[in-house]
Amino acid sequence: MIRPEKTSELGSRLATLLALASPPMVLVFLSYLQSRPNTDRVVLPGPFDGRRAFNDLKRLVAFGPRPSGSQALERCRAFIISDLHGANVSVAEDSFTSTTPIGSILMTNIEAMIPGATSSIVIIGGHYDTKRMATRFVGANDGGSSTAFLIELARVLAGRKHKLTYWVVFFDGEEAVARWSATDGRYGSRHFAQRLADAGAQHQIKAAIVIDMIGDAHLDIQRERLNSMADGPCFQPSEEPGLRALLRDPQQEN
Repeated sequence: MIRPEKTSELGSRLATLLALASPPMVLVFLSYLQSRPNTDRVVLPGPFDGRRAFNDLKRLVAFGPRPSGSQALERCRAFIISDLHGANVSVAEDSFTSTTPIGSILMTNIEAMIPGATSSIVIIGGHYDTKRMATRFVGANDGGSSTAFLIELARVLAGRKHKLTYWVVFFDGEEAVARWSATDGRYGSRHFAQRLADAGAQHQIKAAIVIDMIGDAHLDIQRERLNSMADGPCFQPSEEPGLRALLRDPQQEN
């Protein structure tokens, strides 16, 4: 038999746990984590300017929600292209019409080309649209952070000589218009991949790297189990100050 005082104590503990698990408390906890970033000790030497990339991120977010087909995304696209031209990067726009659950939407991928000494290509891409939501979603740590990163990366790559050719691609229509499925979402990347296949250019592609959701103040980078490059040098723990603490191997959690 459970004594009344034990029952009362158990009920009190359960009430405390339920309170801590409530949405307001979860938001408070997440806000606390974000206010204590684990990236402040990271020091990266080299030409990549993190502050300039962050300023680009703030300008991107200032356009507001940027779903495919919106005027805000048009302004965002003009900003991206202007920045790339300012770094003497060759830019091409690839517009196409996608059939979505809410009708046809005109979308546009942005392709920045940095030529190398050979025709072998490395693709580095990310999406610059934001998801359609009832709330004001501006995607700071979604399409915003990756877009700002890609702009700065293109600046750096444009100032160097390369053996390989680099394509920095900003995809439109990554987000699902209604609900994620094989046909709703990744419109820009699916269109891009089909165009490469139609041109028979697959043999030129040596690697494709996708950048997404990299601006979190409490950054946590996991080695992907299904990535064919997971054991390559790009995924080895870095010796740069502070970076090792951000990298985790999922195998260590088993």
